[in-house]
Amino acid sequence: MQSRPYASPSTVSTMVFAALRTATIRAPYIVAGFAIGGAGIGIALFKDPIRRVLGVETVVPVPLTYPMPQRARNPPKGYED
Repeated sequence: MQSRPYASPSTVSTMVFAALRTATIRAPYIVAGFAIGGAGIGIALFKDPIRRVLGVETVVPVPLTYPMPQRARNPPKGYED
């Protein structure tokens, strides 16, 4: 028989599942942290494509400056404020 230098996919998935199950039992806060972190990355990567598929339109940004009028400025005289 010839030995393989790598494990079969079913063996690898079984090993990964067993390691994940053990980590969940021993330190659930670490697994939860990885899950929340992965969800954050997933949201950052897939938020815009999902919004486009659902048909959500982008909101017009709020202007940061006030548009200046295209006319001569009337300086105030007297007590006009």
